Amino acid sequence: MALPYILNRAYYDYLSDNATHYQLATTGENAGAQSSPASPITAGSLPTYPRGWVARRIYGEVVVSGAVYRTHIPILSPSDENWLEVTNTFSKASQTWTVYGKRGEQRYNKGG
Repeated sequence: MALPYILNRAYYDYLSDNATHYQLATTGENAGAQSSPASPITAGSLPTYPRGWVARRIYGEVVVSGAVYRTHIPILSPSDENWLEVTNTFSKASQTWTVYGKRGEQRYNKGG
């Protein structure tokens, strides 16, 4: 049994580690899984998150009918409670996920 995902993508305000706000495309489910659910923004209202950069994220897992499912969500703000480890669960796809890891921003620059 696969978990249901609804892929309603939109742009959201992402506060980078360099203190710049960017627009980041993700699903409504990911935006709603933040400790303070995010609202979509108008496309083009902020600079686009640079190509080659990878947003900070947390990883979660849930057990459903004996099967382990894993997911991740981008963390839109460095002050998010899941990022700061104030909470160790988040809700997504009508499930409560347990946080089992996180990864900070990574910036890759290819070419000259």
